[in-house]
Order: sequence, then structure tokens, then C-alpha cells
Amino acid sequence: MDTKKTVRLFLLVLFCLCRLPFDSPVQAHAPRRLDDQQLTRALLDEVRLLRQAFQRLNLNAYRSQILIERIRTQND
Repeated sequence: MDTKKTVRLFLLVLFCLCRLPFDSPVQAHAPRRLDDQQLTRALLDEVRLLRQAFQRLNLNAYRSQILIERIRTQND
């Protein structure tokens, strides 16, 4: 690693460490805590959304692959 990258990394770490004391008061004013049932519901909703996004991603990748193969066969 060259010197410039090392200095940049050091400054980034220093900046993050200096911010830590200022981040904690913001968390004290965070929204009220969710009870267990609400937390479970929120996590399940998030998992469902992630699953849907993953399925869309796979479908788009499949369609893209089909399109690439069609273009490849037309060029041949």
C-alpha cells in the first residue's frame, strides 16, 4: 500500500472515531422500542421484501441471459 492510501485510510478511521461520541445522543432520541410481536412482524416483512427482490433479480438475470443468447444466435 502506498503512502497516500495509508494516510487516507488513517484519516478516515480517525474521522470515524472522532464522530462516535457525537452519534450516541442522536440514538437517545430514537423512536420508541418495538415490542417483540412488532419486531417479529417487521423482520418478517423485511425478509419477504428481500425474497421478492431476490426473485426479481433472478428473473431479470434469466431474461438477460436469454436476450444475450438470442443476439448471439442472430449474429452467427
